[in-house]
Amino acid sequence: MLKRKILLVMMVMLLLVANMSLAEHAEARGRGRKIQEKVREQVYGQVYRQRVVNEHVYGQVYRQRVVNEHVYGQVYNRAAVARERVAQIKQNRQIIKELNQTLKEKMAEVRRELKEVRKNPELLPEGKEAAIKEQLRLIRENRANFAETLGEIREERELLKENRRQKNAPGMRGNSDNIFAVQEARRRILISMIADVEELLVLLRN
Repeated sequence: MLKRKILLVMMVMLLLVANMSLAEHAEARGRGRKIQEKVREQVYGQVYRQRVVNEHVYGQVYRQRVVNEHVYGQVYNRAAVARERVAQIKQNRQIIKELNQTLKEKMAEVRRELKEVRKNPELLPEGKEAAIKEQLRLIRENRANFAETLGEIREERELLKENRRQKNAPGMRGNSDNIFAVQEARRRILISMIADVEELLVLLRN
């Protein structure tokens, strides 16, 4: 009987010890899980922050690339406009040269016709003397305007050379635009003079 009681007491004590051991083990596992979760949260937090930093850096790089492409585009456009203006100036120079040559040839014909009229006044068409004088006046006036534009062209070319030496791109563009504008004025004057000369030849020959 006594042995049975002692055995029962020992079993109870073993059960209590086992339960305590299990409880401690469970508590330890619980603490381990909490530590793991805390570490995981810290790691995830660091990863998230790094991702935010990376996205910020990538965003800056992308924006810089956009800015660079915009700047490069502007530079390319300015260079393209400058090349186009140079080509237009060269073309205008050739056109003015050809128009000037045509005017010289027409004026040579006028001089021959006037020479004949002076030799033979009867050849002068009746009632057209005033009209001939008016055409000669218009031609002289346009010739004076044309001569003035030549001075403007020379001045702009000198300024262009100076700005090129100083690498002043805006100044060079301004000079090129001014040269082009003066060339256009010279071209219009020459066309007007040729028209006046042709009308004068008609008056002299009819």
